[in-house]
Amino acid sequence: MNCKCSLVAERISASIVLLAGLAALAWPSLAQENFKLQWLESGVSEKVGGYRPLRVGLTNAQPATLKQAPNALAAPRYGSFQIGPKTAPATIHIVVDDPDGKPGQFFVDGNGDGAFTGEAGLTWTERRFKSPDGKESVTYFSDATVTIPLASGPRRAHLKFYRFDPQGDRPPIIKDAVFYYADYGLTGEVRIADKTLSAVLIDSACAGDFRAAAESPAGAPSIWVDANSNGRTDRGEYVPVTRPFEVEGKWWIVTNLTAEGAFQIAASTKPPESQRPAGPDLSPGQKAPAFAAKLANGKPVKFPDDYKGKVVLLDFWATWCGPCVVEIPNVVKAYEQFHEKGLEILGISLDRAGAEQKLADFTREKNMPWPQVFDGKFWQAEVAVRYGIQSIPHMLLVDGDTGAIIADKDIRGTKLAPAIEKALAGKKK
Repeated sequence: MNCKCSLVAERISASIVLLAGLAALAWPSLAQENFKLQWLESGVSEKVGGYRPLRVGLTNAQPATLKQAPNALAAPRYGSFQIGPKTAPATIHIVVDDPDGKPGQFFVDGNGDGAFTGEAGLTWTERRFKSPDGKESVTYFSDATVTIPLASGPRRAHLKFYRFDPQGDRPPIIKDAVFYYADYGLTGEVRIADKTLSAVLIDSACAGDFRAAAESPAGAPSIWVDANSNGRTDRGEYVPVTRPFEVEGKWWIVTNLTAEGAFQIAASTKPPESQRPAGPDLSPGQKAPAFAAKLANGKPVKFPDDYKGKVVLLDFWATWCGPCVVEIPNVVKAYEQFHEKGLEILGISLDRAGAEQKLADFTREKNMPWPQVFDGKFWQAEVAVRYGIQSIPHMLLVDGDTGAIIADKDIRGTKLAPAIEKALAGKKK
């Protein structure tokens, strides 16, 4: 599953919007075309290669807004969230039935009427992970379609849900919750700089109201413009609508976004370097940026100088990142399998200030013996900024001798071990 924790809400500046407005005045002829993409009920998260996870807390008490709960529940827990125009949103209730402490049925009030009269129970799909000490962890996945009450009429929208093992050793904020993300959006084409380019507008915050979401940095929708027309989401192409993006060497920004996702694209200016989404080219064959940093244990590290003769997995992650935690058993397994053959792992932690002990305890408990770069700067972690990291987990395989990137970010899950094995074989030639 291609899931990410994103910094979309972390680096948005009001000054960018002001600069964009000034730019639009300077080049009015470039800013006036209206775009209205086509609604896509499902499949958007796969198109853009990621998502923004949202949390629904679970409680034992049935909320007053839920008029009729599902029948024959053994150990129900309840949650809800809103979606749709902020003047009249729909309240979507969810119910998790946990017989014997294990996820059983999952219910979603897709039509938002506050009554489970026609909604059937959904099943969880298990994904199991085993650590080297034999301990297993489980994550459960499901999906459902809800109805968004837009002004022009109701729209069906697909959401994906996941839940961590309620019996696991994760903190309550993770265990006592269901996470969800948007799998719907708007797709089509936009015309920029005399080029017709594919585009996808994503309701990242599952607000059901693009304009209202854009008013809040944390809820800003995202847009992907396939600037190089290669059909994949490359660096700098997938940004919040409040941030400029680059096409043909010039900068552009979404303007006049409506509640239902119509918009214009105006000429803009290059954002400040600290907010610029496009970092170095991290595609295979390019050089990974060299850096000197301090490890969590206080020792210095130089990359790639300290890794001559090795294949290195750079792993950008954090203890607070759910998708990162899900990936850990797979990374541990790869380390156990390939470390003696020449693999090293260097973690780049995006944990917050003061998390030194938490990071040490976490990596020890999860059997992660490799070193961790840690400076406590969260999304502004110096190595992460140097690499232009916009979402985690993000992995790169690098040749320790040359600093060349062997494999890029698409090596998670079942792709990791084969990528490492191929890289090690290449080192022997």
